[in-house]
Amino acid sequence: MAIVTPRVILVLLLPLGAFAQSAPVAKPPQVVSRTGSVAQQAKTYPPGTDSTPFVVKLRNTGRDAADEAADAKKIADDETAQVWTIGLTVLLAFANVGIVIVGVLQWRTLKAQRTVMARQDKRLRDNVTELKNATVGSSAESCVTRIFGDREEVLT
Repeated sequence: MAIVTPRVILVLLLPLGAFAQSAPVAKPPQVVSRTGSVAQQAKTYPPGTDSTPFVVKLRNTGRDAADEAADAKKIADDETAQVWTIGLTVLLAFANVGIVIVGVLQWRTLKAQRTVMARQDKRLRDNVTELKNATVGSSAESCVTRIFGDREEVLT
């Protein structure tokens, strides 16, 4: 792989600089008036008058009224299309914001659900551990009494 250093770049750019300096610079031709002065020519022919217009006026374009009406209808249709495009773009932007809001709410719900499931898991493990401790070396009747107390409705 070639290593590009500043010295390599300089060696590559030197011929381009020499070529650019050797190219002749073309000067725009200057028009000299009959009197021999460029400044007098600017004074005698000012741009923007009827004799020397700055912008050429088209008097007859060869188009009839039907073509003009079709162009006006096309312009109106284009404006309507632009309004619809802008409106639908704004609608899509609001829809995207709504999707982001729904995503954030779902993430928070999932986080809360994981918290509740972790609590339930801990409580279940505690209950199983307590049940194991109550049943080791005891009869079933004493186990039920230790777990549920003296409630008769559970025993019957």
